[in-house]
Amino acid sequence: KWRNHLQQRTGCRVVVAEEGMVRMFADKFDTTIWLEQHGLNPPNTWLCNSDSTFEEFSPRLPMVAKPRQGNASKGLYFLRTDADLERFLVLKKIDYCLQEFLEGPEYTCGLLFDSEGNLRDWMSARRELDNGKTMMAEVVDSHDIDAFIQRFASQIHYEGPMNLQLKIGGDGQPKVFEVNPRLSGSTSMRI
Repeated sequence: KWRNHLQQRTGCRVVVAEEGMVRMFADKFDTTIWLEQHGLNPPNTWLCNSDSTFEEFSPRLPMVAKPRQGNASKGLYFLRTDADLERFLVLKKIDYCLQEFLEGPEYTCGLLFDSEGNLRDWMSARRELDNGKTMMAEVVDSHDIDAFIQRFASQIHYEGPMNLQLKIGGDGQPKVFEVNPRLSGSTSMRI
């Protein structure tokens, strides 16, 4: 409603993701399900709840525990050892998901879709983080990442800026662990 109201009052076109898409991608577990359904190779991800057991997750170490609705690395736990997992499970965190830990650098990929949903441009950068914020980014050209971005774009209908966070999995393929259908912290660097 507010988008239509603003457009009528100002005559400006407001480009913002649909509410359902924002809600889906705000949830880390729902993001994983969407990526799986579209053949986009997300990291292995499991729900963690009050019934979760040490025996269930110990063979899957190392992992990252993250709030389903988190951002900027808030509430993130790195579970590398059995002791880390035991400490985490004692907290009985609900609304968390556990995700396979991917070694190596993190990449941020800024995508831009036109008003017809076509991918018009993108940029990928290897980045270093501090408390979830990009502190250093180096633009990279990667055939594998570029091919993945094009595959991703073919699976979504979207208008405007979007940001993907990914790492390269043990199989050498990009694995997206976060999708942000909005302007992101690296937008200024991309410009």
